[in-house]
Amino acid sequence: YGDPDAYVVSCSHSMMRGMNPERDFIGGIYWGRFLYNDLYDTLTAEEIIGSMVANGISGYTSYGICGMDDGGLLHRMGKPFLESLKRGNLWMQQTIPQLGKRVKSQIAVLFPTAMAAFETMLVQDNKEKRLDLLGWYRMCCDLGYTVDVIDKNRIQDGALQDVKVLIVPVDDCYWLEPDNQMEKMIRDWVNHGGILLHGPEPQELFSQMGVLGRKRKASPVKDRKEQTDVIMVQGPVYAEFEGEVLADFIYAKRDSGFAAERNAAEGLEQKKLPTDRYGAITSNIAGKGKIYSFGFLYG
Repeated sequence: YGDPDAYVVSCSHSMMRGMNPERDFIGGIYWGRFLYNDLYDTLTAEEIIGSMVANGISGYTSYGICGMDDGGLLHRMGKPFLESLKRGNLWMQQTIPQLGKRVKSQIAVLFPTAMAAFETMLVQDNKEKRLDLLGWYRMCCDLGYTVDVIDKNRIQDGALQDVKVLIVPVDDCYWLEPDNQMEKMIRDWVNHGGILLHGPEPQELFSQMGVLGRKRKASPVKDRKEQTDVIMVQGPVYAEFEGEVLADFIYAKRDSGFAAERNAAEGLEQKKLPTDRYGAITSNIAGKGKIYSFGFLYG
């Protein structure tokens, strides 16, 4: 969409870092003009290079330099951009040799592999669902944490061993490609003290961990203790979960159009949940760990 966002390059290179544990890796970037919006009115080249370096690159390659086939027009970019690019490259050359050993991340975000594989960006609400991952990533960075974006293969390779928090953004296509081995590893990790944060989907994954819920209609959210603290949430997917309620939906009406057979297929609870036991944000203890459930796209 050509929307300038300072976290996009950082998030992409966090994925690269996650794919290359304990080894150097080369970053990649496209320099040039975009069809929509001027990204460099908002983001400078040296800031983008800084984001890549902060995520652990040992160098980077550029493409789209001057090729008319892919729109690369670096030789026709303005002088301020070219000067910024030069400063960024010189700074990178001086900085990378001084970085030392890579710091291990305490937080991991699970990449929505199935949604990325099976659902194109032309599907209604897909843009909002894709931004859920980026929003979670942004929040963690703003709080000062180093975050790895990982996939199910990295979990099976033991990526959760040093992680304290795992965040699962929305993945509405997970039911097309479920992974029992990954689910068991996440469940065991939580039982041994891990903290899991998740949104309203994929419910197939959360129900296997004893988190009961069901889809519902959209609603603002309010803190259960501070009743005047109302949050206007957005997104195409909403759910309510059972547990210790931290925040409530203001509108109580559930989504009556959600078919019972889909509930059964996803392992969702059919009974009427007690009023004080379901909500927009809940927590549940699982062994030595904890699961926080968000009934909307928090990211």
